[in-house]
Amino acid sequence: AALLGEFRVSKPYFRSLGRFVVREGSSLATPDIRSLAGKRLGFVSNTSHARFIETYYSRSALTPFATALEMQDALRTGQIDVAFGDAMQWAFWLNGTDARSCCAFLGKAFIHRDTFSRSLVFVGTKDKGNIIDALDAALDQLDSKAVTAGIFSRYLPSSIW
Repeated sequence: AALLGEFRVSKPYFRSLGRFVVREGSSLATPDIRSLAGKRLGFVSNTSHARFIETYYSRSALTPFATALEMQDALRTGQIDVAFGDAMQWAFWLNGTDARSCCAFLGKAFIHRDTFSRSLVFVGTKDKGNIIDALDAALDQLDSKAVTAGIFSRYLPSSIW
């Protein structure tokens, strides 16, 4: 709050997303709370994604891991039924050699502003507010012309949405 007294922020240019991932051939159709009740649900402990899972998916068999690599290996080898984490990290893992084509996204991306979907913004001093206004206008133009989506599709191995 004290910093916002001195600085202005632009519109968000990115929000991190959460995604569920399952093994190929899984019988799970959706990642809703009821469908995942009793399922072994992996996540990396002490993260913003962990707080989301622990808050909303307590009816699942929660399985915390120390690292994303441990969680990914557990999913790949069938030690857990489903895993949750950062959508961008999952996109790279799913399309990389470590996944061994084992797994796929389940459902669509999740946004949760109170935990893991913090907005990434540009920050500028208040006396240079015109720069933030220009950045906001540029971000609007990029979105309206689908340039932002094109950049993501060009540089990410698959859609994170």
